[in-house]
Amino acid sequence: MYICGGSEEGDVKVPDFVGMTEKEAFAKLIELDLLPGKVTYVKDKAERGTVISQGEEKGSKVAKYTKISFKVSGGPDFDPENPDATKPETTVAETTKKPETSKKPETTEPVTTEETTEPVTTEAPDSDTTGDDSASSDIIPADADT
Repeated sequence: MYICGGSEEGDVKVPDFVGMTEKEAFAKLIELDLLPGKVTYVKDKAERGTVISQGEEKGSKVAKYTKISFKVSGGPDFDPENPDATKPETTVAETTKKPETSKKPETTEPVTTEETTEPVTTEAPDSDTTGDDSASSDIIPADADT
């Protein structure tokens, strides 16, 4: 009798996450179509935020979207009884972050130094106000013979 364990198509080979930072491990999970599982912080001599063990053995094959759990170093001064005292930086998987919204661009209004409420008109001295433009003018065309 043979029992089919399912197709190996779509299976993912679990890499070695030990030694990676938590952020690097989460990025690798997403790259491989795997999901972060439970993350437990423990007191350890490894630098804070470093993966020190993983739930699935490296080299094993798992289905896509399998959750992989980690133990992460809280550092040598981490106190499991009071985890908030030296709480390690946690990482949110990139796929769960909300998109950033851009600020509305600021606009600058033109600055005016003087306000007028009535139109201002100026007339040249000795000008004709009758509307007759045939009056003599002081303007001489440039190509005119003088």
